[in-house]
Amino acid sequence: QGIVGFCAQEGVSLAVSDVQKDARFMASISEKIGYECRTMICSPLYKDGRLYGALQLINRNGGTSYQSQEVDVLNYLAHEAASLLSTVEE
Repeated sequence: QGIVGFCAQEGVSLAVSDVQKDARFMASISEKIGYECRTMICSPLYKDGRLYGALQLINRNGGTSYQSQEVDVLNYLAHEAASLLSTVEE
């Protein structure tokens, strides 16, 4: 569900500069935990066609727009995390 669910299901990374304007955003979760989400970046953890989860960062410090380098770093971290998780499973 939500933006992170979309990323995981579709196998894509997303950087959203205003989550309130994104129809995929699950405002109810933010409200339940009492944490205001403004921006979000997420990347799925896929390895060999298997989904292990997703990394999600909320509320960029110092602005609302994520840079392409930030997406690249998150993708790298997600790839490394999925690789690590796949070795634990073996």
